[in-house]
Amino acid sequence: MSKKRIVIFFIIYFLFAISVNLVHPITVKYVNSLNLPDAYFGFLFSLMSLGQVVGAMFFGFLSDKIGRKWLIVIGLIGYCLSQLGFGFLNENSFIILIFRFLAGVSIAAPTTLFVSMCLDFSDKEQKVKLLTILSSCYILGTSFGYEIGGFLYDYLNFKIPSIFIFQIIFTFITALLFAIFIKDIKKNQEAVLKSNNKENSIKNIKPIVYFLLFNLMVLTISQILINKYLDTYIIHIGYNPSTLGHYVFISGIVSAISNILLIPFIKKIKNKMLSICLLSFILLSSILTILTFTSKQENILYFLFSTHIIYIVLKGLITPLEQNELSLYSNQSNNGKVTGIRQTILSIGNVLGPLIGSACYTKGSPIIFFIAASINLLSFLLYIIYFILKRNHQA
Repeated sequence: MSKKRIVIFFIIYFLFAISVNLVHPITVKYVNSLNLPDAYFGFLFSLMSLGQVVGAMFFGFLSDKIGRKWLIVIGLIGYCLSQLGFGFLNENSFIILIFRFLAGVSIAAPTTLFVSMCLDFSDKEQKVKLLTILSSCYILGTSFGYEIGGFLYDYLNFKIPSIFIFQIIFTFITALLFAIFIKDIKKNQEAVLKSNNKENSIKNIKPIVYFLLFNLMVLTISQILINKYLDTYIIHIGYNPSTLGHYVFISGIVSAISNILLIPFIKKIKNKMLSICLLSFILLSSILTILTFTSKQENILYFLFSTHIIYIVLKGLITPLEQNELSLYSNQSNNGKVTGIRQTILSIGNVLGPLIGSACYTKGSPIIFFIAASINLLSFLLYIIYFILKRNHQA
């Protein structure tokens, strides 16, 4: 893929990140407007993640055989239709659940295959750099998505259905741009043969990879508890959607800029040092979470704009590092399979996290964040075990 098309690819991924986050600032208010219990928010997110569990493996494996481009387009259009149902066919709670599940299945295609395509056009030297740029684009897009969604609701007085319509149109335009400007990466014949070879099936993935993926699932549970319940917590302690939007926007900008500035240094770090960086960032993120939520509610914004922003920067750096670690076990013939399995594991974590949150979260209580920090510390210990096993395996 030419440099020009790689730039366009990252711009479209940025737009994709905006589109899927536009309604997040008003989701809590929307669920409350349906007179559903508080626990339902976590349950709805878990069901969407369950859809991603199904979709990620399917699209990942299929894309290795038929290509990634049109599956991404199909996924984006399917997400538009699912959001249409979720936002407007809300008279029956069972129907709402169905559309949440379908949204998860659909969004699994772009979420999984954007990463696969990035790996397809990355060589060994550029892999960490391009994965960091991809992560930064998503963080930046998330920031703009929250800011725009909160701004539409609080300042332009958009009603919730209007924000859903805006999101659907925006996502459809993103799909159209992707279909027009992005071409599939052509695999060489050897890679095509390998993708159909039984040696590249899921049964032949090394056991240590499954342990690495389990570690990722534990880490994801911690991150999703903090990410999703921070939205709910901020609204429940009296702040409005625009405040949430401003916070996510500013923290995301800081995180994305930090990631971009750190790319030249990350490129020069050897694999052994990357492992140490990953462990250090996970440990520090646990400590920062505890520091942030031991503060009083009236002081929470001060800590969110200091210690928690550092946590978000670290989280943004953890993503390309764990992606790079997993990519050591993949190649062009099975990138779709491996990223599909990774996205499935992320989705399982995204199912389990909100289910834990639904059981543990109470309005205005920060206990859920201490639970998340404890799970994060567990993932730190598991990654230490993984790196020891990896060293012994290579010896």
